[in-house]
Amino acid sequence: MRWAILYRDGSVFTSADGGPFDAPRTEVQMIFQEDKRVDVTTVRSPWGFWKWEGAWVGVDREGQWQHMVGWPQPLILFGSFLTQPDWAEMQQVIERTLGICKQSWYAHEREIESVLS
Repeated sequence: MRWAILYRDGSVFTSADGGPFDAPRTEVQMIFQEDKRVDVTTVRSPWGFWKWEGAWVGVDREGQWQHMVGWPQPLILFGSFLTQPDWAEMQQVIERTLGICKQSWYAHEREIESVLS
């Protein structure tokens, strides 16, 4: 499964760069990954935590703790919240550096496929 993690500073770490345990663990903003049902999907986490269980899954604080104590090799990524102006700037970074328009983040469009290459 291919995936890409977008960070607060605009950098991107992909499955081509290393495995899940190699990815920087803080300042995550968004994750894109393959989903056989819909080609590529956006993994959102309004709570700011993502866990790895063979795929990235957004979780809340309770889900984070359940993963930490119940999974043999737990891996949690931590997000950071942005102010509205900073988030607007991040949207521009995503469009400029990844070529993904905002409307595609929440739809399952092939446009996101280029991020995973």
